[in-house]
Amino acid sequence: MATSLPLTPLQKEQGFRNVLPEEMIAIKTKRDTKIVTKDEAGVEKQITIPKDTEGYMVCKDSSRQGNILAQLIDCKRNLCRVSIREDDVDKGPKHTFRVEPRPPLEEGQDPRREWLRYQVINGDGRMMSVFRTPSVVVMHNGVPKFTIKIPAAFEPEALSWTMALTFEHSPSPPPPGTPIVVSVQAMNDGKPHEVTWFRAPLHGGWTNFAELSSFGICAEWFDKQLQKRVACWFQNNKMFPRKGRLLPAANDQYHPHQKDLSINDPYVMASRVMQFVRNYKYQNPPNFLAPEVNPDVKDVVWDHMAQTMRLIPRRTTIDRAAPRRATFLENWTYMAVMWPDLLLGGKPDANYAKDWVCAVSHALNGTRMPTSGGSIRIKYKPITAAEIDPAEIVGLDMTTEQVAAETCHVCWSAYRRPCAWVEKHAFSKTSNLDGHNAVNILPDYPGLVPSPYLPPRSHVVAETLPEYKPYETKGELDDWNEDWADFFNDCRDENAGGDFVDMD
Repeated sequence: MATSLPLTPLQKEQGFRNVLPEEMIAIKTKRDTKIVTKDEAGVEKQITIPKDTEGYMVCKDSSRQGNILAQLIDCKRNLCRVSIREDDVDKGPKHTFRVEPRPPLEEGQDPRREWLRYQVINGDGRMMSVFRTPSVVVMHNGVPKFTIKIPAAFEPEALSWTMALTFEHSPSPPPPGTPIVVSVQAMNDGKPHEVTWFRAPLHGGWTNFAELSSFGICAEWFDKQLQKRVACWFQNNKMFPRKGRLLPAANDQYHPHQKDLSINDPYVMASRVMQFVRNYKYQNPPNFLAPEVNPDVKDVVWDHMAQTMRLIPRRTTIDRAAPRRATFLENWTYMAVMWPDLLLGGKPDANYAKDWVCAVSHALNGTRMPTSGGSIRIKYKPITAAEIDPAEIVGLDMTTEQVAAETCHVCWSAYRRPCAWVEKHAFSKTSNLDGHNAVNILPDYPGLVPSPYLPPRSHVVAETLPEYKPYETKGELDDWNEDWADFFNDCRDENAGGDFVDMD
């Protein structure tokens, strides 16, 4: 959330008291109208804002007859303090404390596991769907963890998918019994989330790979020692787990496909979360997905002028082609379009071999992958034609020998794609969990290789939204930033009729 803009007094009167939020009155502009603000030099100026801009009336403007002082709210919930004609606004009831996008922590042990969905705009101006549900911390094998459940519509009986998330590697996990609120944030544009749970590349072994990086998972709880609300982000901490760590076998149709590295716990769980947040309905999905899911999701809709909130059950489903195996040619084409300067395919000429590396193999160096006899450390290793199923390259007009010459063991086994070759110095190194093992990062090509694991680290979160703060500078206006005009117009274009829009 952006901080308030700097203020410069426009009125000379002294002794104004603070106006508390509950004293303010909800307003909405009746028409496109002008507001009084000021430029960076403190000179008053008039700006036109669109109809249906929302905010709160603070008090009468003693400097401008017929005007009121108001706090306007943009799509990102930022406040702008202005003077506006009183006749140009409709008035509602007094300010009530708008429900923040999280259910009360007291509901942390609610067995119903209801999900609430909010439509919000993040700090980068991107719309996202935020799904929140309660859970509770438990101890399992000496490690604190929690679970979330997604009811799935299997035949002949219903089944819940369970996702287990641990505080392993966290320096300050909450104690067992702590109620928490779990938040799944899904970017509506389908592009990567800032802290994505799924750390794989954008192009991989299945056709839904690209969208699986578009969500993040966060947990919030009240830290009794700090006496503050804290939160931390979670990511899948193992790329290719040998055992089902995320997917408890006792309540799941999924069984580890140990002969197919592309069907692994993180991929399966990410696909399930994506089906849940988008409410996809599939025909003949692979056996680790369901035709449809059936979670109890309610959309939270805030009526600004009534200062009330409604919970509306989500009903809409989206018919979607079920994920299928991506072909080698599809991934080659996607990569060539996204990174046209990359060298794709076989190993470079021997003159360049010592300076160039397979991007995926080098990024995963230090990661282990399961084998029939245990596990091995990932490194660049050519693949043989015998390891490639001819059925997977039908229509390529290539033999298994030719495909094998353009990829390597991990690029084919995990991602069904060609090798991408980069100079070794393009990578940077950072420390892994124990501070010793190196993790290779490729900053110039986001999405080309798996991203490094970020262990859960708790941070203090804001207690309130900005409009809960008192109007501490009565009689003063904000410096006008030209971005405000865009924000207010975005509110009208994208969000007419309320704060939250059903994006289905």
